[in-house]
Amino acid sequence: TLNLDKDREEVIAYGTYNLLQTLWTTLAIIIFGILFGTLYSILIIAFTVASMRKYSGGAHATSPNRCTLIIVLVFGVLSLLIKYTIPYVNTALVVLWSIISFVFTYVILFKLCPVDSPNKPIKKPETRLKLRKASFKILFLFYFALVILWIIYFKMHVEFLLIVIASISVGMFWQSLTMTSLGHLIINKMDTSLQKIKLMKGGNEE
Repeated sequence: TLNLDKDREEVIAYGTYNLLQTLWTTLAIIIFGILFGTLYSILIIAFTVASMRKYSGGAHATSPNRCTLIIVLVFGVLSLLIKYTIPYVNTALVVLWSIISFVFTYVILFKLCPVDSPNKPIKKPETRLKLRKASFKILFLFYFALVILWIIYFKMHVEFLLIVIASISVGMFWQSLTMTSLGHLIINKMDTSLQKIKLMKGGNEE
């Protein structure tokens, strides 16, 4: 009974810590979005990445604090790129980008999904299959969302819809990239650089 109570306490503590970390990361993303005028874009990127990453996996930072900072930095830069390019690019380029992003994501999922971590290896074949199926379902949900958004855009020509489309496409592309060896290298380099900052040395190692 004591062991069960202790295990239960550890599970609750772990769940609470993860919840607080998620809330802190979300708050940091929102603050960045408000400060730089990219709130909708950065939230859409974050939602897209989080939805896919839950099932497909990807590269990890070695501590929650560095994970949060990497997320804010990457999503922030991507949202700023969208903010300052969408008003000036041809619509055809956004169409091309959304197609490239979908195809790239499909290929990466087909080849690599799911990508586990040394701390949380996925050993059961049925679990891997379940995660693969879920990943492709999420991908095609985003695909249909993009198709609908494009149909609405070509009828209404609202620039905000282009921002939404570009944000979803960027989110898909980034999440897929983090599943590759190049993505792991990028995250590892950022993680190593941030380890030199004393403030970023806190938090439990993953």
